[in-house]
Amino acid sequence: MKHVAGYLLCVLGGNESPSAADVSKALSAVGVEADSDALGRLITEMEGKDIGEVLAEGKEMLAKFGGGGGGGGGMAIQLTQEEMAAVDRLASMGFDRAEAAQAYLACDKNEELAANLLMDGGFGFADDGGAGGGAPPGGSGGGGDGDDMYD
Repeated sequence: MKHVAGYLLCVLGGNESPSAADVSKALSAVGVEADSDALGRLITEMEGKDIGEVLAEGKEMLAKFGGGGGGGGGMAIQLTQEEMAAVDRLASMGFDRAEAAQAYLACDKNEELAANLLMDGGFGFADDGGAGGGAPPGGSGGGGDGDDMYD
């Protein structure tokens, strides 16, 4: 499941066809180790497929299971007031609210890790070694200066 989540985060970050290295990089940014065999199978399965079509097919399959009443509609994630406050704090640092929420959830609701992820460029996979811009206000954002998880 972690590999699928990493793959989807890469796609949400603008990478339409993430490689195993891209997904591994996204997972390692939040302290999660990828299983190369499982990740390889996922990348092979997704090769040449449109993520929107894959998600639509999955939604159709789930609909066949039936279940309790209630309307359809989009998927909504419920956050507690405390979790919402954490997302608000991340957004108040100048980050897009949706990206702040994504980062917060991707980092298993760890606000510090989410802030580091966002400051290190979010889910963009720049060719600059992962810095991707986004240095914190008043800081360099680089390693060795005590301001992020990479020190």
